[in-house]
This record gives sequence, structure tokens and C-alpha cells, in this order.
Amino acid sequence: MTDTPRSQHALHPRNWQVVQLERRYAVVLALNWLAAIFPSAVMVLYAQSRGLSLAGIGAYVAVYGVTVALLELPTGNLADTVGRKRTALIGGAVGILARVVLLISFSLPGFLVYAVLWGVARALNSGTLDAWFIGALRNLDPELNLQPSLARVNTAELLALGGGSLLGAGFPSLLRLIWPGRSGGAAPLTLVVAASLLLQVVALLVTWRLVQEQPRPSLALMRALNQGLSGLPDALRQAMNLVRNDAVLPWLLVLEGLIGVMLAACETYWQPFFSARFGLGGNSTVVFGVLLGGCYLAGMLGNLSAGKLLTLAGRRTAQLGQWTQVLQAAALLALAWQGSVWLAAGLLWLTYFARTAFSSSFLTLYNARVEDGRRSLMLSVLSVAMFLGFSLGNLLLGVVSAQTSISWAWTLVAVGLLVSLGLFRHLRMFASSEAV
Repeated sequence: MTDTPRSQHALHPRNWQVVQLERRYAVVLALNWLAAIFPSAVMVLYAQSRGLSLAGIGAYVAVYGVTVALLELPTGNLADTVGRKRTALIGGAVGILARVVLLISFSLPGFLVYAVLWGVARALNSGTLDAWFIGALRNLDPELNLQPSLARVNTAELLALGGGSLLGAGFPSLLRLIWPGRSGGAAPLTLVVAASLLLQVVALLVTWRLVQEQPRPSLALMRALNQGLSGLPDALRQAMNLVRNDAVLPWLLVLEGLIGVMLAACETYWQPFFSARFGLGGNSTVVFGVLLGGCYLAGMLGNLSAGKLLTLAGRRTAQLGQWTQVLQAAALLALAWQGSVWLAAGLLWLTYFARTAFSSSFLTLYNARVEDGRRSLMLSVLSVAMFLGFSLGNLLLGVVSAQTSISWAWTLVAVGLLVSLGLFRHLRMFASSEAV
């Protein structure tokens, strides 16, 4: 018998399986978000190049949001019923169709069709693969601490979002350098959307290859959809009973609604704020790409810091939540009245850092109170809470901004975040364990 070094797999087979699962999911997640975010920094310019006014752009974005909100719960139940991989693949296929429609649209009706299709794709994918990943982790080790795994894969997601924003924003400038004289007008913007379509196809193929799920009964597509949707009323009753009978879930959903309000404040209004305050116009796509990419990279740093910050908070989830809430409020308030473009950029990035530093702990606490058989549905409930906050936040902040300014609208949100700190008291009172 000879002595040979044993591999990491032989020493720690369960840990090695977790690492392999994290790597597969990180690749799938990163590619899907890279494809989704790639054209974001130039989408307004692209829509304008196709003849849309700002009012038309606002209309199709609103249709997208309404579509997602209406379909979140039905598609969450569908994923739990017919399979998460199958649902994600359907969502990827619809996303590819949406990009094709976007490429051939030259008027508002076409963009409205795109908005509906993209909203359907987003709803089908929302929480679906997250539920698959968490369920797969639980199957490997029911006692596994989810927070480190969620933080690591969220870091890959945010890296893809940040890198994709920079690549998409810089793509038109790069084309002008390598294709001078033939890349003017709207052609580079069209190629950005075409590149995102290609990325969508790659993401779909990688999802099909890397996501492994226990096989479910083979059903024809329409029969599978009917089976998933027919059980929705009963599934909704179960979800409502679970929320009503749990001491912590209602407060977590309220907090998620506040996250939606904060997202509305930052994601909807940062571009007009920087344009009006610092004179950034339509020729500043690279600058906007740096600003947006920096937001996601700051979020990545927040995820990487999540474990250490939770340790500093004494493993108390509510304490970490309070710290990050105060940091978001302070950063947004300072940003609202900032006169330096780069200091303003740093403060905008700080809001993303603070929000994501709490995200993995928040999701761990939420998932710990949800049974696996209804995980996709309950993650969709969480997403609906966020979209409700996002929609209400946009409506309120739009009125305030029109009557006063974006600075005063952001000030209102910052005050609301500080007032809401009392919500974390309920987590301390009712959570069976704050160590996550």
C-alpha cells in the first residue's frame, strides 16, 4: 500500500460539492446578468434613435414594471410545480425573443411589445434559479450556513452587472475607434443590442448545460403551463397563511418594500440628477457607464464585506441591518446636496455598498423561514414586495421631484429610512436566531 496525497474532494466531499455547485451557479448567474445589463447604459439613447420621446420611453418602462409585478406570483408557482430549470429555460427563450423584437422596433408599439416580453422573461427568471440553488445547497447539507454561499454568488452577479455596464457603455466608442467612418449615427447602439442578443443565447445554452435538477414528469409546454397556473389560487392561500402565521416574514416584506423605494430613488433618478447638476449630456455614455458600473462594483464589495460586517455586529442580523440603513440614509442625504461630481459618484456607490452588505444576511433569514416546496413562490412574494415599493416610490418621488427637485425627493427618502429603523426591533424580538 502506497501513501498518496488525497484530494480536497476525498478529504471534504461535501464541502467540495458545495464549491462546485457555487461555481456552476456563479457562471450561470453572471452570464444571465451580463446579457441583461449589457445595453442598459445606452437604452435611452437607443430608444431615442428609434424615434421615441422621453414620454414614450417612460411608457414602455412602466409597462415592463407592471408586467413583472402581475406575473411574479404565477411564475413562481409555475417554477415550483413544473421545475425551476424548465421555467428558467422558458424565461431565457422569451428573453431572446424580446431582444429580437427590440432590434426590429422603430416605434412605440414595438417597444411596448418588447416591454411585455422582457417583463415576462424577468418574471419567469425572478427567484427561479435562486430557489434551485438554495434547494441544491440544502440537499447537500441541511444545516449549511447559507450566508457565505449567497454572498459569494451575489458577488459574481454584481461583478457581471458592473462589468457589463462598462462594456455596454464603452462599446459605441470602441466601435468608432476600430470602424471609423462607418460607425456613426445609431449603428453602434444597434450593435450593442445585437451583442446583448448573442449573450442571451449563450446564457440560455450555459443554463441548460450547467443547471442540474431532479427530473420531473415530462409534460408538453401548454400542459405544463396549465398545470403550474391551475394551482395558483391554492398556492397563494398557502403563501398568505405562511406570512400571516409567521412573526418575522411580514416585517421582512416591509423591509423589502423599503429596499424597492430606495432602488427607485437611485436607479430611476441618478441619471437626470447627474445630467442636471453636472451638465452630463447624450455624449457622456462612457461616464454614465462608469457611474453605473461603479454602483454594481460597490455592491460587489458590499457582498464581499458582508461576513466580516456581520461578525462586527456580533452575528446579529438586526444590528447589521440598522447599521446599513443608517449608512444608506446618510449617503443619500449627502448625495442630494453634493456639488462635486466625483464626490457625488462616491456617495451613490456607497448606497449600493450599504444595501448589498445586508442583502445576503437578509435573504438567509428570509429563506430560513420558507419551506423548499414553496421557495420559488415565496421568493416571488418577496419580489412583489420590492416591486410595490419600487412603483410607489417612483410615483411619489416623481411628484416630489416635479414640484421641488430630485434633491428634496432624495431627502424625503433618507428621512423615511431613518424613521424605519424601528422595524429592526421586530427582528430582534421575534427571530428565533439572529446568527445567520
